[in-house]
Amino acid sequence: MLVAATNPCPCGRKGDPRHVCQCPPGALQRYASRLSGPLMDRIDLILRVESPPREQLMSGPATQDSANLRSRVSKARRRQAARLAGTRAHCNADMSPSQTASHCRLEHEARKYLYRAHDEVGLTVRGHDRVLRVARTVADLEGRDRITSADVAEAVGYRQTDSSDFAPTWFA
Repeated sequence: MLVAATNPCPCGRKGDPRHVCQCPPGALQRYASRLSGPLMDRIDLILRVESPPREQLMSGPATQDSANLRSRVSKARRRQAARLAGTRAHCNADMSPSQTASHCRLEHEARKYLYRAHDEVGLTVRGHDRVLRVARTVADLEGRDRITSADVAEAVGYRQTDSSDFAPTWFA
C-alpha cells in the first residue's frame, strides 16, 4: 500500500477559501506536470483534504470513532475474502480484470452514471477498472451486495485531482 501527500501548488494555497494562491500560472503548470497522467492513473484514491475550520477543531470528537470505523472495515474485508476465496486475490484491489467484471456488475442507473463519467472525466481503461473496484469496496463498507450509482459516484469522485470536480453537477 502506498500513501502519498502533496500540496495543491507550490505555495500550498490553491483552492483554499481562506487564502489566495500566490503562484504564477507557469509555476502551477510545472508543478502539476510533475505527476504524470500514467502514474496518477495507477492510484486508486485521490483526495483533497481541506484544513478544518477552528470551530470544527475545537468542537469535540469526530463524528465516527475509530472502533466503529475499524468494525466496518473488518466486515468489508471479510466480505471481500469470502467473495474471493480460492483465488489469488485477497481484497477488491487485488482483483484481476476478469474478477472485476464478474464481481462488479452494475445496476442500470449505476452503469448509466459510469457511462457519463467516461464522457465527462475521460476515464482510461485502467481508471474504469479502478472505479469499479473502489465502488465495490464502497458497497462492501455499507454491507451491500449491489453496487449503486451513489457508490460509482463516490468512486469517480476519488479519481478527481481538482476539488471542483468532486461533486459533479451532472450526477442525478
